[in-house]
Amino acid sequence: MTDLQAKIEIEQLGTLRFYLNQNFDAALADLKGEGGSIITVEELVYAQMQREPYHVLSRRDIFVQEGCLFGPGEKQIYLLRNPLVLRHPAEASKRNKTSLRYVLGQSFNVQEYLEQLHKDAYFVLDDLDPIPTKNFSKDQRTLWLFGKQADDYGRKLNGMGIEKFTFKLHPSQQSSPRPYLYQLVLSQLTGSLIETSTENYPYVYVLGVFKTKQQAKQKDTQNKVIIRRPIGINPNLLRLMSIEKKLD
Repeated sequence: MTDLQAKIEIEQLGTLRFYLNQNFDAALADLKGEGGSIITVEELVYAQMQREPYHVLSRRDIFVQEGCLFGPGEKQIYLLRNPLVLRHPAEASKRNKTSLRYVLGQSFNVQEYLEQLHKDAYFVLDDLDPIPTKNFSKDQRTLWLFGKQADDYGRKLNGMGIEKFTFKLHPSQQSSPRPYLYQLVLSQLTGSLIETSTENYPYVYVLGVFKTKQQAKQKDTQNKVIIRRPIGINPNLLRLMSIEKKLD
């Protein structure tokens, strides 16, 4: 069962459906079954800017499509457009109480996986310092996250007195020799924080986007090339991408 909370129409984006995260995988299956997709962080900040700051879009913690991959020993952090978390949501939602987290198999090779992706499908996050909202149009991190909305979104936050955007990316409590990943959450209070783990987890919302046929066609054209080589025909890479049943 899913808990559909609200529907919102956003011009030039489509219909948004809010699901309370009491069962993440069921909510994800429901919205996909109806032809929707989980919202991207760029789409979410665009939607926020179409409504007042006190609107529900800015007053809830919301899962976004992007994820965060920690390399072995947590020495490397990568942001991903389409993380592997979304392929097996049931496993993470059952085993974690404050996040959607996966520990990947011992044979998973981070660099080999990244080599298969389009250059914009991931971002090497080597700087976790807060980002001044007045610099959104200049900082590569916010440009990757918010895309064409970066400058306008930064100006809006700054105009509201929010001076910095913060990363709260929790590594595991114990250093892991294997890579693992999280689904990202854009926090409430106008999204001045992006995080991987929150005590508010049971009340993080899943937000689905349902586009008109024309909007869906435009997005499909823009995102048509996301990998350099088809992953599906590479059995060695499929083996590397397997997720272990038992998490740390």
